[in-house]
Amino acid sequence: MKKYILNVLAFAAFACGGMMTTSCSDPDDIQDLVLDRVLSPTSISARVSQSLNIIVEWDEMTGATAYEIEAYADAPDYDQRTPDLTATTTATTYTFENLIGETTYYIRVRAVDGSNPSRDSKWSTIDRTTGAEQNMNKVKSTDIESTSVKVTWTPGIQAESIVVSPTSSTSSAATVTYVLTAADIASGSATITGLTPETNYKALLKLGEKTRGTALFKTNIDFSDAKVVSPSDDWVSEIQNAAAGTKIALAPGTYELTDAKLKINNDIIIGAQSSSDLPVLNTCITVYGGASLFLYHVVLDGTNTDGSQTIDYKEEGTFGDLTVDGCEIRNYKKGVLYLNVAAALNTVTFTNNTIHDVICDGGDFFDSRKGFYAKFNFTNNTVYECAAKRDVFRMDDASSTHGGAPEYYVDSNTFHNVGNGGANYRFFYIRYAGNIITFTNNIVSGFNNKRGFANTAATDANPTMKNNYYFNTQNLLSKADGNGETPLWFDVDGTELEDNPFVDADNADFTLNSELLQSYGAGAPIWY
Repeated sequence: MKKYILNVLAFAAFACGGMMTTSCSDPDDIQDLVLDRVLSPTSISARVSQSLNIIVEWDEMTGATAYEIEAYADAPDYDQRTPDLTATTTATTYTFENLIGETTYYIRVRAVDGSNPSRDSKWSTIDRTTGAEQNMNKVKSTDIESTSVKVTWTPGIQAESIVVSPTSSTSSAATVTYVLTAADIASGSATITGLTPETNYKALLKLGEKTRGTALFKTNIDFSDAKVVSPSDDWVSEIQNAAAGTKIALAPGTYELTDAKLKINNDIIIGAQSSSDLPVLNTCITVYGGASLFLYHVVLDGTNTDGSQTIDYKEEGTFGDLTVDGCEIRNYKKGVLYLNVAAALNTVTFTNNTIHDVICDGGDFFDSRKGFYAKFNFTNNTVYECAAKRDVFRMDDASSTHGGAPEYYVDSNTFHNVGNGGANYRFFYIRYAGNIITFTNNIVSGFNNKRGFANTAATDANPTMKNNYYFNTQNLLSKADGNGETPLWFDVDGTELEDNPFVDADNADFTLNSELLQSYGAGAPIWY
């Protein structure tokens, strides 16, 4: 190429009387030279966009009426086979879209003269490698069982197998490879069996060595040794009289106990027999005797109950952990959790839940008056139409009774119309001495309580706040005009969204409506 350019310059000098000067109306740029053929495109560049698109750009060349562009996957075998992709454009940029992931594309561009093909330029070349494809959908909780999972992807795309491997290198679980059938490929779905319960897995959709999609999931609790209970059984006695360590698998149906409360007296796990058909516990739950409680993939419904909280601790003392995972909690009047006795828990975890229509009339959403929990993990939840009249998280100071310092970890949740009553309440009413608050990767839409995040000096004055997004909120990013209250702090690094981020919040579809929003990694992961 260098020799070619020198010859061109020599020719230009000869045309100007054999002198290399800037007189004789020299062109400003080499692409302006009038030659026997159009010059090859210069300043060619290529960049990968959204993993699977390659954007190619080049300079405009004088004399070119259009540009031809070709792409060869895996090898630069130009002129030896038909290119994988071709295009002709009059612009100086072109985007190859929806390419195969993890593939190197060898790209060449030439300028053409539409009136005289003999003047078409030589090719300019470049190559770029695409990122990993993502043709797989998020795994629905209803498609996960203890030893199997149903995974889905874009129907009809080329694929050969699904490889499911544990994400931990120390796991004893085996890797399972499933060979796809024609029916699987057409439907874009397959059920993988032979998995290990309670294991974190990564599923890869494979085409040879290429990955066409990735999905993460955790298999369900092993209920193979559980006591299976159905609504027609004496299920209340089965649960209330269960020995410590019992697993109860609830068959599909509604379990109604609205004239009393379901008492938990021993360590127990209560879950769905089938995650594809969740059982409904239509009752309020009270906890006694230091018990631990694990609720997994059940619907907790407060309809026609006496207006109490979903879960209420009734005795003093040290209790086991409380975990609520993959549940729907709905239609309770007062709140979700209540500790109005000197009950102490090490860890409270609410994760992967949907909580809605808990209005908090007469009680706070999560409400500890005399109790204590060392760690409160609230992650990956979707909460909407809740806590209009009260605080979202409340813990009064019982440090003289329990000691310690509570940590609140609120991460990757979607809040919509939570604390939207415009009242003198707040997100965190935490007065327990030494409390620590982390609030990260959340989306908050429709909050209007006057005291904002907090207004009590005892609440953590320096919380960890990162990657949070807000739409139609007041007193969280800054103090609203006319607000006579004094919020303790604001999310000064938070992002205010100008447009509604959800597809259809009125119908509880909180899918993020743009790829850009999804790329931020905020809100409950189920929605992006």
